[in-house]
Amino acid sequence: MNKYNFIIILAEDICPNLGCYGDPNAKTPNLDKFAKENIKFNYCYSAAPVCSAARTSLNLGMYATTAGVGNHRSFYDLPPQVKNFGKYMQQAGFYTVIGKTDFNFNFEEGAEGGYDAKMTFGSKDTPTFATDIIEKINQAEGKPVFMLQTNASTHQSQYGYTDNTAEHRSSMPRLKEEEHQVRETMEIPGYHFKTAEADEIWAQYHEKMTSMDRMFGEAIDAIKEKGLYDNSIIIFVGDNGHGIPGGKINLWNEGVHVPMLVHVPKEIENQINTYDSPTGKVCDRLTCFIDFLPTALSINKEEIPAILQGKAFLGDKKVDDVKEIYSFGARCDEGFENSRSIHEKDLVYVCDFALSHRKKLNVYQTVQSPWFNRSMIEQGYKHNIDDTDRRALFRQMPRVYEQLFDLKNDENSLENVAKQRPAETLRLRDKMFEYIETYRDDALIEEALMDEFIRETGLTAYEILQNDKYYPVKECIQLWKNGMEGKELDQNVTNPALKLLLTKFMCDKDGSFDKFINDEYETVRVYNAFRIGNTKVVEDVAKITNNYVLAMFILDLMSNTRDERFEEAYRIISKRVYVEKSLIGNARFKAAMDSAVNMIAARIDTTIPEGMSDKELWKEDKWTKTKMVLDALDLQ
Repeated sequence: MNKYNFIIILAEDICPNLGCYGDPNAKTPNLDKFAKENIKFNYCYSAAPVCSAARTSLNLGMYATTAGVGNHRSFYDLPPQVKNFGKYMQQAGFYTVIGKTDFNFNFEEGAEGGYDAKMTFGSKDTPTFATDIIEKINQAEGKPVFMLQTNASTHQSQYGYTDNTAEHRSSMPRLKEEEHQVRETMEIPGYHFKTAEADEIWAQYHEKMTSMDRMFGEAIDAIKEKGLYDNSIIIFVGDNGHGIPGGKINLWNEGVHVPMLVHVPKEIENQINTYDSPTGKVCDRLTCFIDFLPTALSINKEEIPAILQGKAFLGDKKVDDVKEIYSFGARCDEGFENSRSIHEKDLVYVCDFALSHRKKLNVYQTVQSPWFNRSMIEQGYKHNIDDTDRRALFRQMPRVYEQLFDLKNDENSLENVAKQRPAETLRLRDKMFEYIETYRDDALIEEALMDEFIRETGLTAYEILQNDKYYPVKECIQLWKNGMEGKELDQNVTNPALKLLLTKFMCDKDGSFDKFINDEYETVRVYNAFRIGNTKVVEDVAKITNNYVLAMFILDLMSNTRDERFEEAYRIISKRVYVEKSLIGNARFKAAMDSAVNMIAARIDTTIPEGMSDKELWKEDKWTKTKMVLDALDLQ
């Protein structure tokens, strides 16, 4: 049986802002040509709105939140039955190659971990993107190739740090004058205000897209020259939504809606239902990252294990009838986000499960483009937008349990119609909880508590989530539903996950609820203490905990409220991490801790704790940029 090469090229942090998708700003001739000659998918959604969570889900063929590895830059073990894409393809006889990993699980490098070869990936505008791909294909020794390569030139770290156009363009030496974006004529989406700052950052984003487009074209030309094109399945896709603040990290459409262009050999092209358009063949099947692994198995007539959650769109096991896509938003660095969404073609439903009160930009977004962020805050006040308008994200908006957006009539998701359309809201709410229950998604258990369970039992996060003793998912769903609807809550709960949810809803109504202030689980008693302003309990836990995630959770709660009463807890945690080194996390967690500590010092206007190294301590420019945004929060 002929086995097709299966090549996935991920471009970081992009929405369908390509010419073939109708974007008026786009200068993407190579991708537009590829779309014209192949198949454009209109409704592809990332599993998550941030890179590590998205690519973890892609590699597992299941939502990372089922395995407890959905939080950005977490690092947990997987049980043997949860395998990655590379291992499945090795077993199917493929030579497996990967570029960027950045997985949220303990990944073993080398062939034993599922990938026979590791290739470089980068953010520079260079022809080596194409030659690196061919070099690795040449090492396959006649085997079919499975490749997962990343182009990072569009990553949010590649633009926005300067508002100087010439300085920005200096990072793209091959950008031609005719490829320059004219700032004043940029079309800005309605979820951002039209300002000079918005013109600049959107123009920078699009110029990076043009740079990436060139490298993609060179890669396709090289694959054709090598004679591999006609026997390859090639998928071009964004890894999550765009990196301009208001896009990635959030579950609005711009956080997870990504471009997907697919080349398949002519003899199997009819397996995808398409229709003709001026830009080429188009497919309207709803597609998610977790579909890629089952598709690769299906097209090669391999069995699709029951543990996988995606649905193949090619091969003898393909599924065409997909009515909605489920996505998740989880902790991103130091920001404890926790939300889930259902995306239909015209409707987006989002439910926010975070235990903090406000939604805010994380440190990365704050420091990336403070000049743009500040202009959005100023314009929000000038136009007197409501606090629950998504444009209020820049000034730290209150969390909203449910949001429903009608994209057909509101493409920018500015009007939440959840209350005006109760029947659709209830239908999608029920569908979302059905996914949470079926997938045993970790939406209703706090990461810090799950970490306590892992330490206590020695089980993996996946095994914790599969066990009702630790995660009684049906009871958690019912408690959340009752709390969200304002119903009377049963206070006789014994499970720690249920205690946390009960504390949230009881403290929302009654600031004196202290039932779990002495609970045996640190996460439960810290959260209860924080909600009622009991600084002593929080400080006592900060002095003794070995739970690094819990320490970050405490700092996130502080940062969310800017409550200076908890400054001593902040100093205790900082001293243990940086001076005593008695609270230790792995390198992936450590970067988030550094961000949290620096940001809180800025947010509550206090001094940086002693003990931070030059590498860990923000330089003066980061402080200045951060204060530019934080000061604007108080403009009103």
